[in-house]
Amino acid sequence: MATYADYFVPGPTLLTCETVNRENVLDSDGKIRLLRTVLNNVRQRHAFRMIAYVFLRNQLHLLLAPGEGVTLDQIVHDMMRRFEGDYA
Repeated sequence: MATYADYFVPGPTLLTCETVNRENVLDSDGKIRLLRTVLNNVRQRHAFRMIAYVFLRNQLHLLLAPGEGVTLDQIVHDMMRRFEGDYA
């Protein structure tokens, strides 16, 4: 199975994530606040610059630039793990 790192090129990266079965997970202000908090916590742990973002009910789009020595895999894994843990 390929990982994000297999396709990583230094510089800004557009990341698109879709919820399982396109479930409307981000359908309230509280859930979007939770996602923003998670992203801020992940950014403190793994240096990256958030250039732009779009949150839709069943997907999100992030334009980000990972810092030196930080991989997209690290960012995505930490973001998903933290959001799933706090959302449950």
